[in-house]
Amino acid sequence: MENKLPTDQQPDELRKTRSDGAQSRERLLLAAMRLFAEQGFAKTSTRE
Repeated sequence: MENKLPTDQQPDELRKTRSDGAQSRERLLLAAMRLFAEQGFAKTSTRE
């Protein structure tokens, strides 16, 4: 009997890397910097 982990519990090395990850991260950081500049850190929510 083979003991396999469910797909969502596979070690990171076995998971496929999303091709859009770097672009998404860049867009998120740029949006955060813009909002922080406009509203300040304390008044910016994660939802924004």
